[in-house]
Parts: sequence; structure tokens; C-alpha cells
Amino acid sequence: MTAGHCVTSQNACQGTKFVFSYNIKEDGRFPSQVASSEVYSCKELVGREQVSRGADWALVRLDREVVGHRVLGINRSGDLANGAKLVMIGHPSGLPTKVADGAWVRDASPEGYFKANTDSFGGNSGSAVFNVDSGLVEGILVRGETDFLYRNGCYVANVCPDEGCRGEDVTKISALSNLIPEN
Repeated sequence: MTAGHCVTSQNACQGTKFVFSYNIKEDGRFPSQVASSEVYSCKELVGREQVSRGADWALVRLDREVVGHRVLGINRSGDLANGAKLVMIGHPSGLPTKVADGAWVRDASPEGYFKANTDSFGGNSGSAVFNVDSGLVEGILVRGETDFLYRNGCYVANVCPDEGCRGEDVTKISALSNLIPEN
């Protein structure tokens, strides 16, 4: 599963790779490679939706069974409350795995998505957003605030207060849970 704007068609699927285990395993050592066994090809676009102010998701079938990684649990009920604590795991700006905690649901009411205050950047699209209390995936990061601003001749990170800026949009997992097989 990823954001719909990341895999827009079956043709795009066939040219897309999914990489597992791109993370820092030893302090101070940036990963220079990933084992070929951790690289999977997109075999089939199972379903997709991309609404500009709504759900944005793509469900894909990989070219082979994923080995050595467990399947994540998802919130199939769709129940989500404002203020629910969140953590996001992804790859912002092409970096190795980053765990971003301390976020929460700012507005759970929009159709197909919710607003949160995740610490995310371009490249986080499709990142899993977890409910801290249940450990279940609530959704995937799909769009948000401008990441960098040009100031005094340099690009700097756009830092927003927790309640400020527009927030980040997360597609609710319930928008596609009917297509995801139960473990």
C-alpha cells in the first residue's frame, strides 16, 4: 500500500520498486546499499483512488511474498478520535527509516482522510501512520504543508507549531480496508 499519487497506473506499477530494510543499523553509519532480496517489484495495481481533498491510496501486489517482515495490523473499524496519539514511520527526503512520534489527530472528520501534525516531508507519501495506543495502522501520509522555505539565500525547514499551519493529510486505512486481506 502507498499513496495513489505514487503509483498512478498499471504501467507506473511495473516500473516501481519497493525497498525494505533501508535503515541505519549502526550509529554513525549511513546505509550504502540494500540487499537485492529486500527489493520487490510492483506486479499489479489492485486498486487506486486519488481525490484532491480526500483519500489518496494505491494498493499493489508485489512480485513475490515478502520474507522476514511481519504484516502490520490495521484499524478496520474506521473509528478515530481527535487527539489520538500518532507515530509515523517512513523515508522523508530519501533518508533511511525515520520514526516520527509526538503527533496526534487534529481533525478526524474529513471524508476519506484525517488531518494530523506529523513531522513529515516530501518522500513520506505512503508512510504508515500508527495509533500509539493500539499499535494499528490508521492510515498513510499523502499530502501536507510546504516543507522548505527560501530564506536569506538558503532553503530551511518550514517549522510549524503543533496547532499551526495547515497540518498533514493522512488517508484513512478504512478507505481501502475492504481490499486488504485479513491476516
